[in-house]
Amino acid sequence: MHFTETEISEIVADAWDDGTSFEDINFKWGLSEKDVKVLMKRSLKRTSYFVWRKRVNNRLSKHSLKSSYVVQHY
Repeated sequence: MHFTETEISEIVADAWDDGTSFEDINFKWGLSEKDVKVLMKRSLKRTSYFVWRKRVNNRLSKHSLKSSYVVQHY
């Protein structure tokens, strides 16, 4: 998939947002968790990427299927 710079910025913002799960990103952008990780690695500076990975690694809200946090799609 090819995204514009604006779309990439929106995806990065969604990935940083604690309230937006990988499943939400998949629904909105059609990207799997692996795709998001690849996009983040390409888009962020190395240290920023590692900070992000550490932040989301154990965060249940990033994995809505594992959390009680439910997002409804309209």
